[in-house]
Amino acid sequence: MTKKLAKNIHDRLQRVGKRAGLASAQKQVVQTGPAETVEQFLARGGCVQQFPGDARRLRYYQEQTEIAERAAGTAEHIALPEVTS
Repeated sequence: MTKKLAKNIHDRLQRVGKRAGLASAQKQVVQTGPAETVEQFLARGGCVQQFPGDARRLRYYQEQTEIAERAAGTAEHIALPEVTS
């Protein structure tokens, strides 16, 4: 695709979007705060739709999270020997 053709397509998308009352096609999204976790989203009443295969994937991520939490929990209780010089 040539630069001129790409620019024409971009301009056309801008005009069509403005005519339809939509935001411009190239509007940048600015994130104003920290990302929300799934748990926070669900706590405020959000709903997650599951698709085929999602349950297996979710179970895998939960298992991995539990393994990581257990590893982090045991790491906190390991006493490191004092280093004396």
